[in-house]
Amino acid sequence: MAKDKIFVGSGREAGQFGYITIGVAIEDIQKYVKKSANGKHYVNLLIGKRKEVDQYGKTHWVAIDEWEQKSKEEKKINDDREKELGGYGKPVTGTEDIAAVEDDELDVKDIPF
Repeated sequence: MAKDKIFVGSGREAGQFGYITIGVAIEDIQKYVKKSANGKHYVNLLIGKRKEVDQYGKTHWVAIDEWEQKSKEEKKINDDREKELGGYGKPVTGTEDIAAVEDDELDVKDIPF
C-alpha cells in the first residue's frame, strides 16, 4: 500500500523554456535530511504536475521522496523467494499445460463476461 505524499512545497511553470520554479518550506523538510556516504546532507524530493492550476497559479507540487533502497540482505531474501516460487513474469515456453478446445466445444454463453 502506498504512503500518502508529504507535501513540502509547490511550483509553477516560468519563462519560455519550460522552466519550473519551486518553493520548499525548509521547516517541513529538515526532519527528512539524510547524510550520505560522501558526508553531504540531502533531501530527496518528488516533483509532479498538478491536475489543475490552483488559485495561486501553482502548476506543480513538491513532496518528500521516501523511497529507500533495500539492503543487500533484504534483496537476497527477495531473490531467494523469487527462485523458490519459480520466478515472476516468466514467458510461456510451451503449450503442454494448455488444453486444446475445439470450435464446436466453445459456447459463447459459457464465457463469464
